[in-house]
Amino acid sequence: MKKIGNISFNNLDFLDKVIYSEKDLLVISNILLKEKEESKNVIIYNMIDKISLYGKKYDWNIASILQHIHSDLVITIFKNIPNLPRLYNSIGPSWLFGEYNRKDQFVVDYLHAVVNYSKNEDAWWRAAFSLENIGVEEAVNLLKRSLKIDKIDGLKFYLNNLLDKKSIIGILILRNTPSSNFCFLIKNMI
Repeated sequence: MKKIGNISFNNLDFLDKVIYSEKDLLVISNILLKEKEESKNVIIYNMIDKISLYGKKYDWNIASILQHIHSDLVITIFKNIPNLPRLYNSIGPSWLFGEYNRKDQFVVDYLHAVVNYSKNEDAWWRAAFSLENIGVEEAVNLLKRSLKIDKIDGLKFYLNNLLDKKSIIGILILRNTPSSNFCFLIKNMI
């Protein structure tokens, strides 16, 4: 186990060094929960507010810590974060809100905004599945609609980029397009 004891919430850089184990993140959330109410709120605010300043490790660690904090508190604090569009590329909140399984209007609006505006395919994907998880809409249909609004590329592009989640949805769209003969397109590409 990595050293977690004596952590300081004054400097959150340690959360960007490594993806901590679930056990470690639970310890961190328990330490956070022991803070005085006002201090705890400031720390949570700072954790969320700084997501866009750090990398993927920080993003994931923060969401994994916050999953152990009462959803009402986290959502209330999240609502006060300025300039939310800077967080649309973050996978952490997109995943976290699905884990909370809360149909709070703010959460629904935030997740829809991520699906509509995120440039990060993982955040885009996770937000759609979080919306499905909270019972708002079927994720694949939401992703297909989002990609149609953005732009549909050709089948060759999607087949050459199969590791991109948007390619998977693009292929599904092209497969269901009545004007395209999908089998003919595949056959001519081989």
